[in-house]
Amino acid sequence: MKNVPTGQWKRIDAIVDGALDLEPELRAEYVRKECAGDRELQKQVNAMLGAGDVAGAFLENEGPEMLGEMRDAVRKAVEEDEDSLSGSHVGPYKLIRPIGRGGMGQVYLAMRDDASYTRYVAVKVIRRGMDTDEILKRFRMERRILASLAHPNIARLLDGGATEDGLSYFVMEYIEGQPIGEYCDANKLDVRQRLELFRKVCGAVQFAHRNLIVHRDLKPSNILVTQDGTPKLLDFGIAKVLNPNLAGYTMPMTSLDMRVMTPEYASPEQMRGGAVTTASDVYQLGILLYELLTGSRPHKTEGRSRKEIEEMVLSTEPARPSTAISQISPETANTRAKRGGTPGGAVESLRKTLSGDLDRIVLMALRKEPDRRYASADLFQEDIRRYLEGMPVSAQTDSVGYRARKFIERHKVGVAASTALAILLIAVTVLAVRFALVTSEQSQRIALAAAKTEQVSRFLVSTFQWANPEFSLGETVTVPQLMDRAVVQIDQELAGQPELQSHMLMELGIAYREMGEFDASERLLTRALAMRRADPETPRLDLAASVFQLGVLREWTGEWEEAEELFTESLALKEAEVGRQDALISANLNSLGSIHAYTGRTEEARAMFDEALAIEAATAGTETRIYSEILGNQGWVLHDEGLLNGDDAQLEAAERAYQQSLDIQLRLLGEQHPNVASMYNNLGSLMQDQGRYDEAEAMHREALALRRSIFGDEHSRVANSINQVARALYGQGRIDEAEALFREALDHHLVSLPPGHPFTARGRALLGTLLVDKGEMVEARRLLREALAVFRSSLPDGHPWIAQAEEAMAAANTPAE
Repeated sequence: MKNVPTGQWKRIDAIVDGALDLEPELRAEYVRKECAGDRELQKQVNAMLGAGDVAGAFLENEGPEMLGEMRDAVRKAVEEDEDSLSGSHVGPYKLIRPIGRGGMGQVYLAMRDDASYTRYVAVKVIRRGMDTDEILKRFRMERRILASLAHPNIARLLDGGATEDGLSYFVMEYIEGQPIGEYCDANKLDVRQRLELFRKVCGAVQFAHRNLIVHRDLKPSNILVTQDGTPKLLDFGIAKVLNPNLAGYTMPMTSLDMRVMTPEYASPEQMRGGAVTTASDVYQLGILLYELLTGSRPHKTEGRSRKEIEEMVLSTEPARPSTAISQISPETANTRAKRGGTPGGAVESLRKTLSGDLDRIVLMALRKEPDRRYASADLFQEDIRRYLEGMPVSAQTDSVGYRARKFIERHKVGVAASTALAILLIAVTVLAVRFALVTSEQSQRIALAAAKTEQVSRFLVSTFQWANPEFSLGETVTVPQLMDRAVVQIDQELAGQPELQSHMLMELGIAYREMGEFDASERLLTRALAMRRADPETPRLDLAASVFQLGVLREWTGEWEEAEELFTESLALKEAEVGRQDALISANLNSLGSIHAYTGRTEEARAMFDEALAIEAATAGTETRIYSEILGNQGWVLHDEGLLNGDDAQLEAAERAYQQSLDIQLRLLGEQHPNVASMYNNLGSLMQDQGRYDEAEAMHREALALRRSIFGDEHSRVANSINQVARALYGQGRIDEAEALFREALDHHLVSLPPGHPFTARGRALLGTLLVDKGEMVEARRLLREALAVFRSSLPDGHPWIAQAEEAMAAANTPAE
């Protein structure tokens, strides 16, 4: 297939992509229809598919024995065919010699060899024996990823296609350079120069992240530096695509996929087979910086087995870079100091340079918990910039509260107890940070702050020791039992310390609320607020926090009028303390705007969301959880207004806002997060309202599955998702299936929410409307009457839920003809 025009390649690509997503027996007919009589096109497509058909069953079984066979096949292919293509042509490119090798393909130095011009390029060709369906899809995904990334520090894609015998290939710019570590050593770059070079690498990684691509294999050999000092990021062969529009095909997370990594540079979550997000790339960037600064990796993996490396990465904390440079032999240390351009080549001088801020920056990127690392590659490089400019950095050492948590984890707390622990220890972190800020002005109060924080840590340790089998005598300790015990201990051990006691009560109240235990949450949040109102020494922001958290509970329980009063009060308290332009204000405006949206005041809601978005962007940036939530709420208002006005442009703007919000959340929070489920739900609702019922059903089922995995079966959010799936089925005319789900959702809502909650009434109205269509008027009228009674007492006149229920009631009361 020589000299195939670019336009023809695009057609071939599109057809092959579609065929690979079908069962093998359906492909021939699909190709025939898509090629529409173009025999040459059909021949070219079949050539690219043919090799995959020969080895079609290779990866059907992904057990350890099949992985062994796969390794043997790769080894054999390497031994027999490593240089088999040298001297041959692929398209207009002559392959000169192999210059690299990966898990899927061989990379050749090549030269464009036609009348157009002469140019050296790098050509990656899929290996013989590796051209199965799954590998072909991954290989083509790498090509698609590179096509989407135009950045000065990422190797560019130039061309692509297939050889005459059907082996896929793509063509990249040829980077004549050295791996980044070798470049730094050969050119004797000092610490500052290495940091500046590393910042450019972070910029390339951040660009990929903005395009929803996680590299997953960042290491020195995949970052070449050219003679003029330009770093180039290579090899997206195992990259993960978070953007379904780019992916076209979603690569399944199989046992094979989890093993595709470089263990020495893998993050803890990669080792565990957990969710891989942009935080995994931040971790690998941390390893890279550690190696650039010290000459060694944070874990001594040389000569160790995969299992030993995994255990080390998951359980061992790396030494500080300044310590690592001191722990190696004097000869090696002096060599590293000299090649690093340290004045005089002294190890002590390098150690002093690394100690302090650089130690903290590197170790923050290497934290084992993804949510405790830098939130983005951009924030990582920004902290380095601040260090280089002599400014304070954001990276800090672990708090007392965090160390307390690690102590508890070492004492084998049960799974249920660990869940509660993760919720409750927020309290320690907040207290530690706040005390440090409040007391930094006066040294005598610093000691008091440390004592208070340590006391909270001891309190939590004593609480969670109850889950230790030594104390529980082998009985299973449930989350509610553990939290109830914590309440008792708060009263016993923190009595006479209203500041600590009220804070812990509030945090426990939040934990109960998140679990859907609204009565217990009500008791604790109300009590914490009363204590803070009664204490004239309560800091204003603490009082505002208690008012706000009780407002969130009122929002969740459908008491929207009281929620609005509480959010308004907390906003006034915060504004009096920090002014209007603060991230605390944007979060509060977002919650207040939500109440306006719930109650049909979309104009006021839109104004609040607009202001909140502007404040958050100016004070915290656009890559924050709050920013994504506000953006999603903006989409909510546009969605409602678009329906009310019949305005397709507003609905399209709503979908863009929802999608942008989802993109940020996927980058920051990963795929297994409640906020991601909520955004799937919003997108599904929009599709539903546009009559895209099949798409809506798929999106709502995704949200439902995610919520069930997070909350279990009895949570109100799960019931909300069941209702949404039922709405999509109803729209498709699948009445009986929809009715069963509407009834299931209503049963869940009656258990998980107060009887007068608008969501419960909404469930009655949806079921009643369906029963009208079925002609079951008696039950329909009862359900609609109950729903309207709640709507009229809690929602303003003209709310769409009222109008829809009244319309259904009118139909139910109309005599049959």
